[in-house]
Amino acid sequence: MALAGKADGVLGSLIRPTADLMKPALQLMKKGLVNEVSVFHDKKNERIIFGTDFSLNISPTTDQLAEMGINMAEVAELYGFDAKVGMLSFSTKGSGGDTPETLAAREVVKKAKEMRPSLKIGGEYQVDAAVNPDSAKRKCPDDEYAGQINCLLFPNLTASNIAAHGYGQFSDMVFIFTIMKGMIKPVTILGRSMPADSVRDMFVATALDAMRYCAS
Repeated sequence: MALAGKADGVLGSLIRPTADLMKPALQLMKKGLVNEVSVFHDKKNERIIFGTDFSLNISPTTDQLAEMGINMAEVAELYGFDAKVGMLSFSTKGSGGDTPETLAAREVVKKAKEMRPSLKIGGEYQVDAAVNPDSAKRKCPDDEYAGQINCLLFPNLTASNIAAHGYGQFSDMVFIFTIMKGMIKPVTILGRSMPADSVRDMFVATALDAMRYCAS
């Protein structure tokens, strides 16, 4: 229906696995690298947190992660936020040594800056160093963005998906909506455990995204 012009956006997977929605969507409507940018309300600290990618890219390359970080920043900026992207790791600025994972994380930061020189991105960071100013002062006091990150860039789907589902089970973080970057029309994933309020918010976000697609 979307390809035929009878719909301006697609939502699905509320009662079916994500793959049932995204496999045909990626086959028919993909225009480049596709990553899902999710938006959360951190009620404890009264702030909005963006994150990617919680559903799609299993083991992204450093080039793909760099592009995903840029895409996430664009979504944050679209909603009026000063996007600060943090490349997450088990290590903060070399504290975990020079492992393949930490070297890759640093390479992502370097490549993202090359792709978009104005991008505010730092890392590698542990989560607390990324978002908590007190932790940042102890772990990397001279880092420009540590403790201020509002856009979390996860290294792979294992880490991100565990974190996303953990937010809902163990914290008061509230999932708001997602935006799918890299599609010719908006496609929105509705998780099978998603509460009614979040489904409502996703419909609204998809409609707003569709209006921007139509205007461009």
